[in-house]
Amino acid sequence: MGDRSAAPPEFVSYVDRRLRALEAAASRLTGDDAHAERLAGEMLTLVALRWRRLTRSDTRHELVAGTSADLYVTQLFQQEAAELGYPRVILNLEKAPQERRRTLRAGQLPAEDEAALLWEGARGKTRRRLLIAGGAGAVLAVVALCRGGGAEEPQEEALPVEVETGLPGGAQQMPTGVLDSETIPGVPEKLSLPTQTPPPLGQNPLPRAILLVGSTVLPDQPLYALADNGMWRHIDVGMRAAGTLVMPNSLSPDGKAVVLSNTFETAVVDLTTGRQRLLPGVVASAGPVWLSEQQVLINPSALFDRATDRVETALAGPENVVTPRVREADDRTNTMIELLSAGQPLTAPARVRRWNLAEKTSVTIPLSGRLADLVGPWEGAAIGYGDGLVARLCRPAGNLPSSVRVSWMVAVVSPKTGEVSRLLMIDSAVSGVPILLGWESERRLLLALGLRGGQEVVSWDRVSEKVVRVTQADFVGTLSIRDLTRVA
Repeated sequence: MGDRSAAPPEFVSYVDRRLRALEAAASRLTGDDAHAERLAGEMLTLVALRWRRLTRSDTRHELVAGTSADLYVTQLFQQEAAELGYPRVILNLEKAPQERRRTLRAGQLPAEDEAALLWEGARGKTRRRLLIAGGAGAVLAVVALCRGGGAEEPQEEALPVEVETGLPGGAQQMPTGVLDSETIPGVPEKLSLPTQTPPPLGQNPLPRAILLVGSTVLPDQPLYALADNGMWRHIDVGMRAAGTLVMPNSLSPDGKAVVLSNTFETAVVDLTTGRQRLLPGVVASAGPVWLSEQQVLINPSALFDRATDRVETALAGPENVVTPRVREADDRTNTMIELLSAGQPLTAPARVRRWNLAEKTSVTIPLSGRLADLVGPWEGAAIGYGDGLVARLCRPAGNLPSSVRVSWMVAVVSPKTGEVSRLLMIDSAVSGVPILLGWESERRLLLALGLRGGQEVVSWDRVSEKVVRVTQADFVGTLSIRDLTRVA
């Protein structure tokens, strides 16, 4: 029988994957390899203290193993950076150096031995403080250890105490300056509109589009679609200035249909055939919401079903309804989720409302977590990832340090619990006005930032806090991107 007090294999694996990246980031933060190694070890010891709780969180929220630990380490690192006066130092847990520098112990220990030392240190920890750079102020207070039977494991301690002058744990500011670049398949690194009008869709259909471009400045405001293979099409619908009608959610999740609405009617365009279905008198009350590839919510009285060609009454309008992602083809939905702002009605808190479309019933829960009080009125489209995550732009509600300049925030919310787990804070005067485009993966969100006559699309990793540039556009206009979380 193995040692029941030994480090669990999952913790050993986590240490093996994250220690080098954490040491490298800590070295940039402290400027001293010895202090960096000590700091990384102390942080992973705190992870060991909370390992059972973190793994339970992964299971409860249906996250990839280690996600909650990544978030916790990122919070610890962010607080240490704020304490030292370097709040913009970024921790990228996915980017580790090839080799480790050893300063406190000679040689390089195997992952099993390194994890065992950290686990043993956590077991013997009774009351300690996390020190920075060999003696700077502590930012973590250790709670009294619990008594329990069974296997001897590290006891859990409280979440870190917030640093008054820094951002709360789970919140970060958009980095400034030149961003690293990463590409998405099908999206060019530089996005420019065609110099000549591309072939009309009606005569040259597409298998599917990866994005739509609606121009607000070109003559006649054209609407273009870009396929995965780099081919452009002009969507020649019978609507004047169609480019001005594009919303971030106009393109269907599979990239095969477009919904546009003006003051008289709504058109649903099939990109694979070039045909369009006109819905006279159906006018959008906000941006459309594709509840599935077949169901599109246009207004409270218009939930259009492409399969049956019927328009039915919905239980709510699209203003606050979440556009779901990570759905299989032909996966019709019977649920609908809303994110509602505080003050709607006047005394109501910010909250999540879940609808059962068949039973016409709903359940409402308030936002929760230590970041919930920072969330102001919601703006723009809400986009979900499976059943466990929803992201949406909002205005700040206040309660932030005076040194933090924020115009917009991207909030990540659990629709099951109402907990606000992450905030990306954006100063539009520096980074540009943001538009939420969708999820690139479970960890990464796509944003368009408009500034100085153009815009760039960036990807924000909510776990590592890294922000990279995906593409740069030399025009002003609205982008709509299909669901990139689906396999082609």
